[in-house]
Amino acid sequence: MKNTGLFSNSFIATILLCSVLALFGLSVPLYSYLVLFLFGFSLFAQICVRKRGLVFGDKKFLVLSLFSISYYTILLVHGFIEPFPAIQCVLAINLAYLIGFNSGDDTIASWPHGLCWVFLAMIMGPTIFSLLSTQTSLDYYSSFETFDREIPGYWLDAGKITTTIFGTMTAPACCLLSVTLLGFKESSKTDKYKLMFFCGIFSLVGIYVNLILQNRMPLVTMAFVIILAFVYYIFTDRKNYRTVFYALSLFLISATVYYYFQDYIQDFSIMNRFKEEKFDNPRYSAWFTMLSGGLFNVFGGRTADLGKLKYAHNLWLDVSYDAGIVPFLLLLGFYLAHCRSVFTVFRSNLPNLVTLFIFVIWASTLASYFFEPVIQASPIFFALNSFFFGVISRLEILAHGTEPCVLAYRNGGN
Repeated sequence: MKNTGLFSNSFIATILLCSVLALFGLSVPLYSYLVLFLFGFSLFAQICVRKRGLVFGDKKFLVLSLFSISYYTILLVHGFIEPFPAIQCVLAINLAYLIGFNSGDDTIASWPHGLCWVFLAMIMGPTIFSLLSTQTSLDYYSSFETFDREIPGYWLDAGKITTTIFGTMTAPACCLLSVTLLGFKESSKTDKYKLMFFCGIFSLVGIYVNLILQNRMPLVTMAFVIILAFVYYIFTDRKNYRTVFYALSLFLISATVYYYFQDYIQDFSIMNRFKEEKFDNPRYSAWFTMLSGGLFNVFGGRTADLGKLKYAHNLWLDVSYDAGIVPFLLLLGFYLAHCRSVFTVFRSNLPNLVTLFIFVIWASTLASYFFEPVIQASPIFFALNSFFFGVISRLEILAHGTEPCVLAYRNGGN
């Protein structure tokens, strides 16, 4: 197929896209946004020159635009943010979605298997940023204990970042362990062993960061993703008895390791976090406060009483806490629309490995949205998720066969 992307060579375009996503995810103040803006505007200029259609008429993108503009406008009115960062965040969220939607078979090499490398680059930046922040803090404090569950961000001179935010950033990396365990079942033309190697490295980094910072959510999400990934492969693999045997073998090995080393494992600080009384968690009280009345505050303003918490630790409730009911409904509608898109993509003829990557990112994102104030904590991470949903929207169109390039992956098979 003729390449008509940012450059005539789709391989170069893919390398450039992966580099931009990784650098953007590193959360370097100003420079990360600048890299995304330069790439985005260059891409769209190239598309306009070639007279190819953009996604500006897409209803889901319109909802995202209305959400980001209304949310940051209300924050600006309340004095919660300055004008320049507000404009920066709105542009980043919308540009990231558009870049994702316009990343198709003509801009990504080895379509659709090349999507795996793009998704890996998307996960890479936040993971490296979390590792640098964690390791620098350990070197500075000379201890594996965090102070009030906050550590300084690697690039940020002022203030600290709660450790749960680093858990949010590294949750997709932890879930890459499922790709490491099951990637070998993909066809050999996908460079699967290189992909499994890098996925294994970043999954270990994600697990390491969350063990040190004592974050439970990413590790629990990882366990569920691995279980569901095995279930998926058992039902889709013609030789599913091999997958069943492999799953049982891993389970027995894990159980044996835990039996013989349980005393050592119990000494990990994170085990005390798992033993904490779950119903005493203040975030549940914050959820109840928002759902019982605070949710319907028309203009937000952070007037609801959340006790000692600064946020409700739920993306949608925190948006309502900040800016009221309108941005809340817009963001909820945007996510629900893309849930339908995700399930459409799951039912398509994409290779299993690409489907597994999509499931890893979607499941870890869903868990983060439910338990953390994602957009308040890291607009960059939220923008990366917008890029992911842009890709999903594009794949949904291909799955419905409304673009000729649907043949690019349906004829490829698994």
